[in-house]
Amino acid sequence: MKKRIISALVMLSILLSMVPASVLGAPASVGEIGRVRVSTMSLPSTVAQIEVGTYTYSGKVLVAYKTANDIDTANYWNIAVVNDDGTEFKNIFSGLITPIGKGVSGFRLMPYQDNKRVLLGDYVLECTPNIDACTSSQLVPVEYPASIVSSAIRLWSEIIIAPDNNHMSWTTLTSLASANSYYGTLTRGTDKYTIENMQRVSAGEVKQFIHGGQAISSAGGRSDNVNTDSVATDLMTGVVTPITITPGYDETTIMSPDERLGLEFGDRFSRNTTTAIFGLFPIPNVPGLAAVLYGNAVKSVRAVRDGSIGPVLVDIDRSMNEDGYMGINLNMDPNWIYYSPMSWHPDGKRAMFMEVLRGTGILRIRIVKLLDYTPKTPVPAVTLPDIIPGALTSTETTSGTTRIDGKNSGYISISGNTKTYDNFSDDGVNFYNGYVTLKMGMTSTAESVFEANIKLTGPKPGEMNLRATFGPRQGNQPNRFLYDMASDGKPKTYGYSTYNGVTLYMDDLKDSIKALLDDTFDNEAVGAAPSWTVSQPSGTAVSIANENAPTAPGCGGCTVSVLRSVYLKDNSTINYAQVSKTFASQTGAVIAQWNFKDGSDVAGDRFQLRSGNTVAASVYMNGSGNLMADGTAIQKVSPNTWYNIKLAANPDIDKYDIYVNQILMASGIAFTTPVTSLDNVSFQTGAANQNSMFIDDVRVIWASNNLKGLILSAGSLTPNFDPNVTSYTLRVSNNVSRTTVTASVYDGGASVKINDNPAATEVASEAIALGVGHTAIPIVVTAQDGSQKTYNIDVIRAPSSSGRSRHSNTSSASSSATAPVPTETPAPTATATPAPTATPAQSSSNLGDVKSHWAEAAINKLVTLGAVSGYGDGSFKPNNNITRAEFITILVKAFKLEDKAGKTFTDTANHWAKDYISIATANGIAGGYNDSTFGPDDLITREQMAVMIYYVVKPSGVSSDSQFSDESALSSWAKAAVEAAKKNGIIEGYSDGSFKPQANATRAEAVTIIVKALGLNK
Repeated sequence: MKKRIISALVMLSILLSMVPASVLGAPASVGEIGRVRVSTMSLPSTVAQIEVGTYTYSGKVLVAYKTANDIDTANYWNIAVVNDDGTEFKNIFSGLITPIGKGVSGFRLMPYQDNKRVLLGDYVLECTPNIDACTSSQLVPVEYPASIVSSAIRLWSEIIIAPDNNHMSWTTLTSLASANSYYGTLTRGTDKYTIENMQRVSAGEVKQFIHGGQAISSAGGRSDNVNTDSVATDLMTGVVTPITITPGYDETTIMSPDERLGLEFGDRFSRNTTTAIFGLFPIPNVPGLAAVLYGNAVKSVRAVRDGSIGPVLVDIDRSMNEDGYMGINLNMDPNWIYYSPMSWHPDGKRAMFMEVLRGTGILRIRIVKLLDYTPKTPVPAVTLPDIIPGALTSTETTSGTTRIDGKNSGYISISGNTKTYDNFSDDGVNFYNGYVTLKMGMTSTAESVFEANIKLTGPKPGEMNLRATFGPRQGNQPNRFLYDMASDGKPKTYGYSTYNGVTLYMDDLKDSIKALLDDTFDNEAVGAAPSWTVSQPSGTAVSIANENAPTAPGCGGCTVSVLRSVYLKDNSTINYAQVSKTFASQTGAVIAQWNFKDGSDVAGDRFQLRSGNTVAASVYMNGSGNLMADGTAIQKVSPNTWYNIKLAANPDIDKYDIYVNQILMASGIAFTTPVTSLDNVSFQTGAANQNSMFIDDVRVIWASNNLKGLILSAGSLTPNFDPNVTSYTLRVSNNVSRTTVTASVYDGGASVKINDNPAATEVASEAIALGVGHTAIPIVVTAQDGSQKTYNIDVIRAPSSSGRSRHSNTSSASSSATAPVPTETPAPTATATPAPTATPAQSSSNLGDVKSHWAEAAINKLVTLGAVSGYGDGSFKPNNNITRAEFITILVKAFKLEDKAGKTFTDTANHWAKDYISIATANGIAGGYNDSTFGPDDLITREQMAVMIYYVVKPSGVSSDSQFSDESALSSWAKAAVEAAKKNGIIEGYSDGSFKPQANATRAEAVTIIVKALGLNK
């Protein structure tokens, strides 16, 4: 359980104010955002704890906070108004803000445009004469319609006030997985505000009135996306328009006054935690996963997982219309995570958001300044009607529905938690077949399962074939994906989603943190001893306790009484209480981290990191109340205050670093006793005095960036692999054209990149093409503490003998998985193409992915000639690479080469293209790598393709002006053919003047070249 940590208040305030501003972006061109400066807002040292900060309509900042004197008083808050540079700090309210709504646990700060009032949720704060010059203030309660109270589990989770000062909108949670949003008139009575004319407007969570008040920006509300997208709901028409179309968890968009820019809260910049796989392509009437995705992508990142949730600064027009648009990531420090709310200064050149220090409750306010942007006139406020035309006609969704008919064809049948799509289409263009099912865990300890096997056919085909099992919401990693085996013998989480050329995998979302020891104690029974080794001699006691966090983040003063800590009580002046835990012995670096809170007497309490019974590192409190690390004073410790401690310890050098509340306090502290490994932790109270201590969230992780093993399919390394050796050589013969790499690590949470591509440990990489000569393969290992080590392999492939009988299928050492863009074609992909089906040639009009493609005319021609066909699923896959067998088959058919028997190789005897390969060899246009090997499934290279075309067409000779910038990379046996093909317009180079002879060709490129050669042949 992660608790709010109030450390040395003045020191923290000073440290935060010293955080330097960061400038992002470049000078603006027309229509660009330009440079952005992000800095931390300064606040007086009397501010011990921030709860929320937001801009007002006058440009001031409202801040809710606590001082050291009221830090332990539940629901007691101060509200101040201040400039965003920290000057002119003025308190306008101090007192209890006690939640009164059903299930409500806090408050918001939503300023009225009249700058006299602030909507808090359960109250309106009224200021006289206005917020900026407030001399007196009062809280007036808000009464919500009784009709929604009985069905609500939380009366409101979000509230917003319209610019006309008379209307509001709010979201009511009706279950752990569903919500309704409403609109109404907020009317001041004699002693309270009441909400009249309630109308339901959305199933999403409201965030901001936009378009002068005529629309609402909300999180969710779409019925065609499993994920949570930010949308705009027009109150006059009811039309819902996506604000974000980039896949991912894009929950909130707060627009600038001119509505040209926005701050978006989302996970798009967080590769290991993004939920983009669930929103990659639209699926109509699909069940939403907002509740569990929030836990997985947001709550756990704030608590413990490495990741980012923004915010992101976006151009609204690009966000709404441009696939893959990312914007500018405003998150500068990976230890600080976005925390709501976000707001804009009325000048449109400044904005603010909040961040929380991961694993703590420490908040800070961040100011964004747009250095080059010129805002336009703000969108003016409009007077809204009490009854809006776009309201939904009912407050409940239809239950018991078993079928939804498509507007054009097909239907969706509904049975329990499963929806089955049978040729369903609303537009006659996109058709869905398959199923989706969702089993939502309705308790805090239950798992939730989403499973889909659905295909989309149309101009942009897609497929989702996956299962995602979410763990319980309880604990410090809520709704984490579970990858162990399910009862059906399959992993609980697996699969992929693919759409418009992009494929994402569930395996890429495995937790980025793997621990030797990770205990939150949240699943243990209150009053029982923890599942550690416990020592509690006479006068001491150890048990699991409900340790309330009276000011938990976002709680507005509520108490958290369901999560547990270890409580060590010591009433003895002789004995001490102790808990300890053993983990797998580690000879390399580890990181040990925990939260603790001492009672009134802090002296003597101690933490130890050990090897067996030998103490390696000892952190303790001395008699003066100082936190000590093996004799080094770190800082003063206050009683009854939570702290986060982290040790980065390394037995290799017998030293460690210590962090307090994520701030490095001392480094290079010598071990108490040198050791060769570490294997256990312990906590104990002081022996000579009576005291108590709470311990929570204990974690020990690896910090190793060493490989454990390294295997290449092409052969054995020289020297033999050793984790401490980083340079290797591998020599292979010419007929070895590719290799896979399998790397394993000691650190289960370390990440591996092979050739700059993420790779799973102990799993073979994608095949890497080997060029003749030297191919460098780097393997980069990143430990969980961020440290890296690079292993380098130099693969040396022997040259081929000259002559066209040995057409090498190689790739240069510098070539990547995706070739550079040629002048006449888009960039080819690196996905290998399977053999086409043996079905008769079809009309290109039946090939769904050819229409409007740059090679459509060439494909049409060869389809008409019967030289090429598509695949069994009705596609042609023009951007996929083409193999040697596929190219030869098309070539033989297109030129109607004489059907005569040629050579059959060992690897073509049972191949689907053996007859075409035999004809090609008999006609003298292709040969093998050697007498037994042809490599039919190798991807064809551009120089191989040129040579085969050359021997079919026999074009005229070369000219002196046909050279390429990389002519030296051409194989000697291919030089004449390439230059002749270039001179005769059959094949072109790239925009940089190169030919890239060893780059692989796509099916579209191959077809185009063959059509050009046919023209020359005539």
